[in-house]
Amino acid sequence: MLIDLFQQSGTAEFKKRGPMNNYHKTKNKGILIVEDSAIISLELQEKLKDHGYKIAGSAMSGKEAVALAHKRNPDLIIMDTKLKGKMTGIEAAKEINKSLDIPIIYLTAHSDKATINLLQETNPYAYLKKPYDDKELFAAIEIALRSHELNRMIKANELKYRSLFNNSMEAIYLTDREGRFL
Repeated sequence: MLIDLFQQSGTAEFKKRGPMNNYHKTKNKGILIVEDSAIISLELQEKLKDHGYKIAGSAMSGKEAVALAHKRNPDLIIMDTKLKGKMTGIEAAKEINKSLDIPIIYLTAHSDKATINLLQETNPYAYLKKPYDDKELFAAIEIALRSHELNRMIKANELKYRSLFNNSMEAIYLTDREGRFL
């Protein structure tokens, strides 16, 4: 029964296809760009489109970013830390993280310790300092999308196993390789 559950969970399929054989699956993903510079935003949009990504939207303020994230539910958000309006990119990310599970990559000109500490509170998938290198940006996007997919698989498996354990009418125990109870 446990093997059945393991195979149905998708983990067996993941092992079969390998962790990095999904590069093609990250293309056509919708990316929300949150940048207060129109020139940088447009340049970034063109680069992303040229690499096969879809643009889920573009925002210049934190308030607009939060609204677009809820409306479009993008696969990834590229966020500047300093934005137009009262809400910073970090505050917008915190607001988005309250109700949505979307990986965030920060692009920022700021690398002071206080900013880095604030960024860490939002659990970003990457942080790139402007001016960024295109290769680093696209590597960060691919890694963020793949890591997010793996995190979702882990959470789903954890829920399945927790449900199995909590609802089992049989005794469940763990042993080591020598058969000793753990």
